Amino acid sequence: MKFSQFVQELSHSQLLPVYLISSQEIFFTDRAISLIKKRFEDSVETNEYILLDAQTTHFSTILSHASTYPFFTSKQLIIVKNFDSTPKDAYESYESYFNDPAEFTILVISAEKIDKRLKFCTIASKKGFLQHFDQPKPYEIPNVIRHELRHTYNLSIDEEGTALLSELIGNNLHMLHSELEKLSLFVGDKPISVKDVADMIGNSSIVNNFKMVDYLAKKNVKLSLHMLIHMLNEQQEPPERLFGLLKWQFHRLYTAKKALMHGISITKICSDLKILPFHQDNFVSQLKIYDLQQLKNIYTALFNLDRNMKSTGINKNFLIEQLFWSVAL
Repeated sequence: MKFSQFVQELSHSQLLPVYLISSQEIFFTDRAISLIKKRFEDSVETNEYILLDAQTTHFSTILSHASTYPFFTSKQLIIVKNFDSTPKDAYESYESYFNDPAEFTILVISAEKIDKRLKFCTIASKKGFLQHFDQPKPYEIPNVIRHELRHTYNLSIDEEGTALLSELIGNNLHMLHSELEKLSLFVGDKPISVKDVADMIGNSSIVNNFKMVDYLAKKNVKLSLHMLIHMLNEQQEPPERLFGLLKWQFHRLYTAKKALMHGISITKICSDLKILPFHQDNFVSQLKIYDLQQLKNIYTALFNLDRNMKSTGINKNFLIEQLFWSVAL
């Protein structure tokens, strides 16, 4: 299930007696629990809320809490984290509970990964209790950004700002939450523009990224690697964001180079690509350094880097350094 679908269904239906949340993306898990908790608080005048950890609380205690009528209210919310550590001999007890859940309890269970083949999982799925959220694909991130801004901050963002933010954060949703919070405080109740994203989140990174791209173009291995290490180590730039910046910049250069070859003026190109005025001179100078084939080769290398960052356990900083060596030499 897509997270946006879960949010929509949650807002238009009664709370379920059980939510079994499975996701390796902690952003989705935390948001889902937060939304369920808010719905619970809005629906019950006096509410009782219990937070339990499956690592430190025996399953029999958890199910005992769920089956015991609350003292001060008609309904209670019980949230259980780290369900992954639940022993196998507990599954049968959870099967029994899922088949006949207490009407006075909302039991929310979260885990990074659950084997859907297990019987208690099958029961949860059939009853609609299982909520599984996959990590979004890169092409889905713009929709996640717009959805989160609209529902959490009541804000909108322009298309260019969405594209830049997507490149800056990749599909790191934990980082996205932090950056959206900064942006919401920065703009107040105004719509978010690409300039807001550049000023608040990416400005210093973008400036340094321009320098790195310059050094790479001039085959200056020493300075390009020095800038890379400075951003990764001293500025603590996440490798995903650094990769996003590089991909974003080289994609714009490749698009602009093709447009120039079709006779489009540089003024129109900068306008169409939303190159900020204070970056236009640097952008034009980089266009003069690279030819179209170089940009194609670099974009292919970035594609391979993206695949390796997602599918291998190799250190991401090392992978980006490898890319720099291959481009600069």
